[in-house]
Amino acid sequence: MTNTNNPFGGKATGNLNSAAYELKINKYVVPTSDATPLYLNDFVKTVETATERGIPICTKAAAGNACRGVVIGFEADRIDEDITYRKANEERVVFVCDDPYIALEMQVNGTLSTTDIGKYVNFVTNGGDNVTGLSKTQVDLTSVSITSRQLKIISIVDRERNELGDYSKVNVVIHDHELQHGVTNSEENLWKRAGTVLSPFNSGDTVTPTVVQKVKTLLNVVAATGITPVSTAHCHVITPIQSSTAGDLNITAIPQIAAGGFTGQLLTVIGQDDTKTVTLDDGDGLKTDNGLSMTLGLDDIWHAMWSATSSAWVEVSRVDN
Repeated sequence: MTNTNNPFGGKATGNLNSAAYELKINKYVVPTSDATPLYLNDFVKTVETATERGIPICTKAAAGNACRGVVIGFEADRIDEDITYRKANEERVVFVCDDPYIALEMQVNGTLSTTDIGKYVNFVTNGGDNVTGLSKTQVDLTSVSITSRQLKIISIVDRERNELGDYSKVNVVIHDHELQHGVTNSEENLWKRAGTVLSPFNSGDTVTPTVVQKVKTLLNVVAATGITPVSTAHCHVITPIQSSTAGDLNITAIPQIAAGGFTGQLLTVIGQDDTKTVTLDDGDGLKTDNGLSMTLGLDDIWHAMWSATSSAWVEVSRVDN
């Protein structure tokens, strides 16, 4: 049976944390200056300002934007009570389900395959229906990726008349949500956006890591080479180490640990063998606590943060087991 091509935006169906789901809805406003119509089940984002009454202002989200949630309804239009959407350049109160854990049903814009399930995708906006008031936004299968996107496909909707193929209906969640790791402009958060890091020291400095955390494979340290390479494209790098030879190894390389990628990047070095220890000394790219050396044996841990100003890994903590 052929699936129907009838997009409807992102329809709220439940919550990942609760079987008995009640929509968590908050009030937002779209101002008269906004020339983009808004429909039921459209995705919206905030614009970091509010009305004189303190109600946050939102606008329709585009592909790639972090999202605040989906439109559930509108306050009645006093001029046209029958209108089911928000017209362009009309101030309108919008009710948004802004729960970060909302589960949504959507239609894909192409042919769904088994390998698409569990992947990340963006959505594609196509306006809306002025009669039903429903959004025509769909899951954009051309954006399917194993890395971060706006949405994550959880599964196909399990019901009759919905098959794997063209225009399948799928269950998704918002992966890039403003109230989680998708906050776009908060200098209080390490993660500025999904896939983007904001340095806590230099306001506005950003990098684009592949993933938030990187656990590297065991590194056999050589004195003349030191601890290298350190990934410069991750928020937090965890590196298990041991000496390449028996006994204690004192690193002679300068720097002892390869430079970080950005101020605020975290590094955790974990010793793996009491018979093949590695000693880190103050100086040569390291700032240890009170200038004390650290010898890393089995399960000993040295934790540091990169400072571009000092061109050094600055010790945060150590655990001597």
